[in-house]
Amino acid sequence: MFKASYTNHYRTGLIQIIEALEFGSTNTVHAPTMQALALIKRYEAGSTGVTSRPCRVPL
Repeated sequence: MFKASYTNHYRTGLIQIIEALEFGSTNTVHAPTMQALALIKRYEAGSTGVTSRPCRVPL
């Protein structure tokens, strides 16, 4: 469990890592994970986390 003071630091670092890497898979089992990563990249974590339009979050 992270202390509240460190949460934003680690979240920012994780988003920078996700943005720097390129992910890909042809395996359909990994499709929800790939969709989630694409969604994270699209709505960068630097925002408030509130989107102006609805989006489908992979399950």
